[in-house]
Amino acid sequence: MPGKKTERPKKDRTKKDHHGSTVTNVRWNDRLHYLEGKQEEMVQTIRELVEIESPSDNKPATDRIGSLLAEKFEALGGAAKLHHVRDFGDHVQINFSGRANAKPVLLLGHFDTVYPLYEASPAIGCTGPASWI
Repeated sequence: MPGKKTERPKKDRTKKDHHGSTVTNVRWNDRLHYLEGKQEEMVQTIRELVEIESPSDNKPATDRIGSLLAEKFEALGGAAKLHHVRDFGDHVQINFSGRANAKPVLLLGHFDTVYPLYEASPAIGCTGPASWI
């Protein structure tokens, strides 16, 4: 009938992966709902990490946050390994087991800061384009 809109059928929420196994296609709204439910916990973790000073030139301070990050990732199922460094903060490696035959993923970052110890701003906020909240 001209001018009448027909409703599109909803897409199937399952699909086959490269191994032929059926996997659930989680919709973005489901992911958003999950993250909204975790928002307070995520903000608290960000606040906790931001409040820890970790200047690049202060090994004990940088090691302190590295150890905390290792603990947090272990709580999520990762296996933490500290690579000791003499003059600067230890390097932290976290391994998560993946699916067999899946390509590995490398995420690389840093947790030292540019401010000297006790000179970081006490103002902490989670706003702006990089905060996502």
